[in-house]
Amino acid sequence: MKYLTFFAVALVAALTAGAAAAAFETRTLFSHKAWLVEMTHDTSDGNLWCAARTTNRYGQTLSLTSYGHGSLSLFVFDGSWSLRPRPVRFLVDVDYDRWVIDGNAGEISVSMRLPDAAKSVEFLDQIAEGRAV
Repeated sequence: MKYLTFFAVALVAALTAGAAAAAFETRTLFSHKAWLVEMTHDTSDGNLWCAARTTNRYGQTLSLTSYGHGSLSLFVFDGSWSLRPRPVRFLVDVDYDRWVIDGNAGEISVSMRLPDAAKSVEFLDQIAEGRAV
């Protein structure tokens, strides 16, 4: 009976995990040099988002995620970090322009959000046209 219960729990977990994974469809839109751009569709609620990411020679990853409602999130990951959870003010230099973005730090990442669609588009334009971040 113990093995049957274990098997039933494992089967339900596997089916649930498979259903959750199937709920997201991701497609690569662009890949050039260090940049990868993917679009993800959440088939359960219809939401779309597009994420662009790059990793530098130190293993730090910058990820920019744009959502259908116009907001933009930035994530910086570094596996060697051990950050205590706290609010942060992050400075992002794109060529000669400086952006000051509030966010949160914790563990191996810093996350920030630009909720204003116009500012999100302006920031993405500068990233696309710029040479250094």
